[in-house]
Amino acid sequence: MKYFCNLSTLFVITLLLTGCLGGRPIWRQNKSEKALENAKYQLENNRQKLSDKSIGFTYGADWSLALDPEPSRYSIAAKDLTERSLLASGYPDIKTAFDFQRIAHGLVSSNYFSQKEAKVLLDRKDEEVVKLQAKAQYLETKVGEAEDKAKKVAEDNSVLASKYVKWVRLFWGLVWIAGIGFILSMVAKLLPPPYNYALGIFPMLIGGIFKIFHGLFPETKRFAAVVSKETNDIAEKTLSDIIKSVQIARKQYPDIQTNLDPILLSNTDKEISRPKITKVKEILGY
Repeated sequence: MKYFCNLSTLFVITLLLTGCLGGRPIWRQNKSEKALENAKYQLENNRQKLSDKSIGFTYGADWSLALDPEPSRYSIAAKDLTERSLLASGYPDIKTAFDFQRIAHGLVSSNYFSQKEAKVLLDRKDEEVVKLQAKAQYLETKVGEAEDKAKKVAEDNSVLASKYVKWVRLFWGLVWIAGIGFILSMVAKLLPPPYNYALGIFPMLIGGIFKIFHGLFPETKRFAAVVSKETNDIAEKTLSDIIKSVQIARKQYPDIQTNLDPILLSNTDKEISRPKITKVKEILGY
């Protein structure tokens, strides 16, 4: 189970790094949404400024009509419409209202310099409107690009989430299979033959699956700090052969026992090596 735990830990770490931290789905989603909100806010703010400018021009027209000493029926109708427009949209601020009053008085004035001053001020108002209109076109393009980017990020995150869910389901499926196999292997050890052989098939199947997996990805063995069953069997056989050879040598050449035993005792661990050697000797009949 230590082998399986190490492998599972590696799998989860890899999944998190490649799926969450590598893809940074939440960070990218938040960034794209903030960019879209900022672009929409700038566009709405620009539209409000344009609306305020149009209100100023409407007020200027209304004020000019009010200066007519002998208004015709057409002027009266236009004045009625401008007043209704201002009631619906609201009146401009004091500075804007004063500017358009100067423009209206200057344009109808017979004084050349007053007319020139009014035209300069009116041209300045026109430039402000043109700049806002140009900015509005730029911001509309910016909002469209931000919407496309946010849509693409959402689609990418949806694909990533789908893959992530599949990997998580696969992982937990393997966890359940391994857990059931572990339980059955424990039960198999408690049952007498032939029932234990029947239950032992399932753990063997799991072992075969992991064997195939490590055949495809051999580096996982090194990361998990474990060795394969074949390597362990070779080590067991090698240890048995060495112990058997030492026992034969001690039997055939009794004089080397005095010199050999202290060396073996001083170079083997009492808690790990000696119990293992004793167990192998018992299996071999020594």
